[in-house]
Formats: sequence, C-alpha cells, structure tokens
Amino acid sequence: MKGTKYNLKQLKMDTVSPATRLLDKRRLMYQVQEAFERQKEEENRRLEIFNSKEEELRARDLAVQEKFVEFSKVINENEAKLQRAKNRIEEEKKAIEAKQKKKEELEAKVVQLKEKAGSLEAQVQSMKRYEEFLEKVRLKNPEEFTDINDILNLHTKLINANNQLKQQQKELEEENQKIRTMRDQLEKKKKDEIMQLNIEIAQLSKQYEDVDSKRLDLTKQVDVNSALATEKQVEIGHIFMAIDNLYRRCKEGPNINHYKNLKVQPASKGDDMNSKSSEVVEKLKIIEAYLADFKTIVDQAPKHLIQNTKTAKYVFKYLVKDVQASYINE
Repeated sequence: MKGTKYNLKQLKMDTVSPATRLLDKRRLMYQVQEAFERQKEEENRRLEIFNSKEEELRARDLAVQEKFVEFSKVINENEAKLQRAKNRIEEEKKAIEAKQKKKEELEAKVVQLKEKAGSLEAQVQSMKRYEEFLEKVRLKNPEEFTDINDILNLHTKLINANNQLKQQQKELEEENQKIRTMRDQLEKKKKDEIMQLNIEIAQLSKQYEDVDSKRLDLTKQVDVNSALATEKQVEIGHIFMAIDNLYRRCKEGPNINHYKNLKVQPASKGDDMNSKSSEVVEKLKIIEAYLADFKTIVDQAPKHLIQNTKTAKYVFKYLVKDVQASYINE
C-alpha cells in the first residue's frame, strides 16, 4: 500500500509543474524550520532552567563552603587556643619545676654554707690555740719577732725553701735515674760486646784448631812425601849407579862403532836433577849403541858357537833387562 501511495504521489509530482513543486518544497522547508525553531526554543528554555538550577547549586555550594570555612576557622581557633593553653600549662609546670629545683639547690647551698660556717667556726676555735701558742713564742723572742705575722712569714719562707729542696731532690733523683739508665745501657752494651768478642774468640780458636789440624796433616803429608821422595831418590841413585856401572863396562870394553859420534857431558856437583838426567840419557844412548853392536855381533856369529857360549848369552840378557828397567824407571 505504501508503495502504491508513493507511486501515486510520485505520479502526481511528476504531473505538476516545477513552480508547484518549488512551493511545495518551500512549504516543507518552512514546516521543518518552524519545528526546528520550536525545538530550539524548547532547548533554550531547558538550558535556562539548567543554568538557573546550576546557579542555585553553585550558590548553595558557595554558602556551604563559606559555612565550612567559618566552621574550620572556628575549629582552628579553638584548637590553637587549646594548644596555647596546653603550652602555657607546660611552661608553667616547667617554671614551677625550675623554681622548685632552684629552691632545692638554694636550700642545699644554705645547708652547705651552714656546714662550712660550722667548720670554719671550728677551725677558728682550733686556730685560737695556735694563735695563743704563736703569741707565747713572740713574747719569748721579742727581738726576733715583733708580730705574729713575722712568725707566719718565716714559716712561709721555710715552706718555700722546703719545696725548693724537694724540687731539687726530685731533679737530682731524675738525673740520678738517667745516669743509672745510661750506666745500665753501657753495661749491657759492654756485656754484648764482650759476648760478641767471646764468640769471635771461640770462632777464631776453632779456626786456629782447624788450621793447626790442617798444618799437622800437611806436616804428616810432607813427611810422607819427604820419605817417598827419599825412597825415590834412593831408587834413582841406584838406577844412576846401575847406568854408570853399565856405562863403565861399555867404555872399558871394545870400542863401538857409534862411540865417536856420541859424547857425554858430565854434570858438575852443583847441577840440578835435569842436568844429571841429561847425562844419564846420553849414557843410555851409548849403552843402547853398545847393545846394538853386541846384538849384531851375536847375530852374525855361528850358531854352534852361540849355543856353547852360555856366558855371553847370560850377559846379553842381563844387559837387556838392565837397560829396559832403566828406561821404565826414567
């Protein structure tokens, strides 16, 4: 149905003129404008009501805040008054306690002063006896003391002199103590030095004993070496004598072929062992040449003669052994 009505309306609108349609549009626009104006007026009226209520609420809120501020001020003032009252009470209590303490101190001082006055009074009473005694001393010695103050001045001088003597005694005791300390230190130092010297003496004694023991050992070794050297010299003397004996035999026998080229320079009595050794070596060379010639003669001789000549063979062996022993010992 709605579609049919819309189609009919559309059909009518299509059949009317544009001016009619424009008027219809304006009419609709005016209707919408009037509705909008009515809504706007309604909204303005509502806004005014809201604003009035808001202003009323703000006024109420301000009134409440003002009352709250006034109430807070009253409370703060009351609390401040209460605190001031408490502080004043505390101050008054402290002042009362201070006054009470000061009163007690003054009472204690009064008691002390009374006790001191009593003790001073007792001292005065006791000093009167000394005053009477000093007066008697002055009367007995009028030439030395004209007044009691002279006796007191003399007593003061004696006390000062006694104090000075005590101070001097103390200084002398301190000096004596320093001297004793220095003496003890020196004695300790000397003891340490003596101990060190004793240790060094003991060490040197031990070293001396070791050196003396080594000296004895060396002396024994020297004696042993001297004995060995003597034995060697005796052996060398025997060797030299054997070589001299062989040399004399060779020299006394027939002349050898090499004897002319070999010469022996005899060593003097003061020459050393090297010159004697050189002489012995030359003699051994001559003996060697003699033995070489003798061996050549023996080799060239007939065998039956050699076999029958036992003496020559024995002499040859003896000479060879002596020469070999001489070379070995040399």
